[in-house]
Amino acid sequence: MNPYDPNTEPGTHFVADTLGVSNVGMLNTTYRPSDPLYRASTRVIKAADELNERHDRVTVAAKDAFRLLESIERTELGRARVSYAFLRTSAPKLGELLTKQDRAYDQLVEAVSAYQRLLPDPDTGTRRRRPTRRTGNSVPAGTTTGRSRRIASSRLSK
Repeated sequence: MNPYDPNTEPGTHFVADTLGVSNVGMLNTTYRPSDPLYRASTRVIKAADELNERHDRVTVAAKDAFRLLESIERTELGRARVSYAFLRTSAPKLGELLTKQDRAYDQLVEAVSAYQRLLPDPDTGTRRRRPTRRTGNSVPAGTTTGRSRRIASSRLSK
């Protein structure tokens, strides 16, 4: 069972689901610092935390923008002029935060993939050094792009 709420901790929730761990922060504790799996798992932990932080910032900015829209809706005339001015600056800020959140998600997916490539194959006990498969459009197989990334991202925030 995944102990992380995808609405408040989408990064750690994603890692727990993908890797089947219950404590993402402990992912690197079974490896020595010189082990490549230690570095890869530490990168996963940091990327998950970064996505959580970006998600928090987007949530706060969206709530602030929502409050402004509510005050405009109530047509509180004195505040409406001020609200419009704040809203004009809030929308681009929210867009910038969403772009940063998308980048954090991409980095997390990349970190988890790198970690998984280093894990030993359960059948042979050797590390899985899978070659990167390419599809017809030169995008590595398993990479989410465009619409599929937006769908995956929206699932994280549910």
